[in-house]
Amino acid sequence: MAMRLKPWPSAASRARNSSALPAGAGSSGSPEQRKVEWLEVFLVSFYATELANLIADSHFDHGYGRWGVLAAPLLGGGVAMVGLRPWRVHHEGHETWWSILARLSVFAAAAVAVALWLWFGFTVYRLQAGH
Repeated sequence: MAMRLKPWPSAASRARNSSALPAGAGSSGSPEQRKVEWLEVFLVSFYATELANLIADSHFDHGYGRWGVLAAPLLGGGVAMVGLRPWRVHHEGHETWWSILARLSVFAAAAVAVALWLWFGFTVYRLQAGH
């Protein structure tokens, strides 16, 4: 007796089985997704602060390094908020060129700020070997 193989499920049966999920689950505009995005903003600001603290403690003068540690969560969290935009109710399907340009300019300004902080720290406010 030959064994019968089950046919591959059709697209319609897969769609019926996937409709068992609640409405909005897994979509980019769901409340759970927005909560995760806010958590990501917090984590980026936390890790930016920790990275600035590690760099400042080991390489920069105490007074100069503290300003970078204070600015890191604001800068890191601000960049994450601009990138993720967790306050939106739903994701728009189309972005305008102005919004893309504004977001890119925020990213560029943050990169310049970090580069200037590092450059001044390593050239002017470098921790001396005896301290």
